[in-house]
Amino acid sequence: MEQEYVTPHEAATKLRVSYRTVRRWIRDGILPVETIQEGRRNRHHIKKATLETLETPSTPPGFV
Repeated sequence: MEQEYVTPHEAATKLRVSYRTVRRWIRDGILPVETIQEGRRNRHHIKKATLETLETPSTPPGFV
């Protein structure tokens, strides 16, 4: 089964944050990506499954 990926721009739209925030998360290692090297530039692809886990609201510990 092939993984489905999104670009950082698509991830920013889906998570309702700015593109710069997504780039910062990638740089800081908060958001795992697959990097494809193209010459001097790198392209980043984010798994859709990773975005789904970030979108799911979690309940803080101690709250029911």
